Amino acid sequence: MQHVYKISMRLGFQKERGGLAAETLTEIRGIPGVTTVRIIPGSSSKESGLNIQGVEMRFEILGEGASPKSYKNQTLLPELRKIKGLVIYRVGLIEQI
Repeated sequence: MQHVYKISMRLGFQKERGGLAAETLTEIRGIPGVTTVRIIPGSSSKESGLNIQGVEMRFEILGEGASPKSYKNQTLLPELRKIKGLVIYRVGLIEQI
């Protein structure tokens, strides 16, 4: 059985370390389970050389007994932390779609 969820985050993009935000979003799309990544319109700001954006991510979990919270903590966040030039400012709540 497949379940689809979404989560909003506030992310900072360091161009000097990780390239353009579009390139970083492409890397995020490569995380297992992530299906869609989009910038939330009107959420941009700049702070200390960072381009800060609100981002909505959708992800799917296959199988019974799989938890969106464990996916977030064991897969999504560790994979995001590996991306050069990406800073996680805020992680929102998970919603089932």
